[in-house]
Amino acid sequence: SQDGLSLVAVEFDYNQSVDLAAVDAQNALSKIRAKLPREIGEPQVLKFSTSDRPVLTVGLRGENLVEVRRLAEDVLAPELQRVSGVALVDVFGGYQPEISVQVDRNRLEAYHLTLPIVVNAVKNYNVSQPAGQIRSEGRQFTFRIDEQSRTMQDIANIPIYIPGGKRVRVSDIATIQQGSAEDQSRFRVNGNAAIAIQIFKQDDANTVEVVELSQQKFTEINLRYPSLEIIEGEESASFTKQVVDNMLGSVWQALFLAAIIIFLFLGSFNRGLVVAISMPMSFLLTFAGMKLFNIEVNMVTLTAIILAVGMVVDASVVVLENITRHYEEEKLTPFEAALEGAKEIQFAVFAGNATT
Repeated sequence: SQDGLSLVAVEFDYNQSVDLAAVDAQNALSKIRAKLPREIGEPQVLKFSTSDRPVLTVGLRGENLVEVRRLAEDVLAPELQRVSGVALVDVFGGYQPEISVQVDRNRLEAYHLTLPIVVNAVKNYNVSQPAGQIRSEGRQFTFRIDEQSRTMQDIANIPIYIPGGKRVRVSDIATIQQGSAEDQSRFRVNGNAAIAIQIFKQDDANTVEVVELSQQKFTEINLRYPSLEIIEGEESASFTKQVVDNMLGSVWQALFLAAIIIFLFLGSFNRGLVVAISMPMSFLLTFAGMKLFNIEVNMVTLTAIILAVGMVVDASVVVLENITRHYEEEKLTPFEAALEGAKEIQFAVFAGNATT
């Protein structure tokens, strides 16, 4: 915890469904919400893993950074939060908008008021708290009181009761100004101050899809707000695409080299074709198994697949060479040679790949 912020981390077993765990956490939070201070922001339950990093960071610039931040928090962040696969949208940098109420002491004394009375009046007209729950037909409805002053005019019109049954407005005893709070975070783009928006993806979401959908949303936003300058700072999709491209490049190189080597040593292009076919089949079976056991396609799994390309080629060459030996020396049929050749060294090949 720190000033103005408190985080509670809840860890679950690896086999626990994250979605169900989030529902349980939300239900537990709803039960204790009434016990929490009413002036705090609405608590949120978010799903993260320890390796989470923002998949997209964008800088926003405009004539007034206070208004840009207000736009980012009130309009853009909720829109981006609804993008498929997005877990959290974080806004930071610049200055947060703030409405200041400067009380005139002379006016205060003229109306026989005190500063605590004014403070309580403003607080009482800024209420956001649970109002209870109703159960009906097996469903639960949660009600909430949300009466908050969001503009200068709202605060100016707040009534304050004075002795004698009369009342005055805040604007009668104070000057209300729109300003900005002290900055607690800073973000710069090309050396210039800006507002940052960071997008975090859900654990089971595809990085490339989340980034592309978010970029499309920013394109729509730019059309609606042409005066808003949107600068993309960092994104993770390019690195993911590069890993996939490297994997595909390794596959094609392995196919080509395997076919050439087998043709040179065994003198048969057809046998090289057999090895070339074995690699795509291995990848298809690998991805099918990953889909069956719900294994995510990420940097670790893609790197492992790239490393496995060489192992598949080595094993294929060894097995094919042994099949060729049975076919040429023992004069077996192609089917019998394939059966005997693979059977003879199957455990050795399996053990070698397993230990590697």
